[in-house]
Amino acid sequence: MKEAAVLAIEWQERMDAASRRQQTGEGICALAFNEALVGLVDQAKARVAAALEEELLLPGSVDERLVVAAVTKDGALARELLPQAIAEFKKDNGNNPQAARGERALQALAEMAEGKPAEAIALLEPVTVDARSSEAVSIWTIAQMQMKNWTEAAKGLAFMTAEKQRQGLSARSAFEYASLARVQMELGQKEDARKSYQKFFDLWKDADPDVPLLIQAREEFAKLAS
Repeated sequence: MKEAAVLAIEWQERMDAASRRQQTGEGICALAFNEALVGLVDQAKARVAAALEEELLLPGSVDERLVVAAVTKDGALARELLPQAIAEFKKDNGNNPQAARGERALQALAEMAEGKPAEAIALLEPVTVDARSSEAVSIWTIAQMQMKNWTEAAKGLAFMTAEKQRQGLSARSAFEYASLARVQMELGQKEDARKSYQKFFDLWKDADPDVPLLIQAREEFAKLAS
């Protein structure tokens, strides 16, 4: 994550030089999302705030900002962003038959930011666990984890960790394996949990040692092994 933060500065300079501010804002939000996902919440918030100060976040990046608000549980910011995010979504999707589902996903993100996972689940159901609904499945799964609905969460995480769903350089894969391991522990599936933790550690063998997600996973794995 530290290396990514350094590279982001260089990348931002290149995007600005090429007059590609939309991509700049989206990239900054993507990095902030990853930082928040692994527990670097203050760092993520500071990154987005600095980008706003520098006027790098154009209207097209409002949905990415809403995602960051959901992960950092910033309810006030989510309430502010939701109407803008819906307006941008409608502008981009028009009469698309899937538009209503996408709008509900944005509303679910705002509910997650407010600490209301049950309301988020209600907005998203019924959920079809397939590639076309991957973003909705991700939100739904995290909400199920927060509600301690372990069986439902396990179903979503099994899909999210499937090979076809892996997200390149994103921290999502590591987060998903760590989450799956925790859910499997709650379900009493200790051997499966060990395997999921090991996949997480394999993915993050070169990770910064002080990343909160890694520290927590190591502590949990040690308890599992004892």
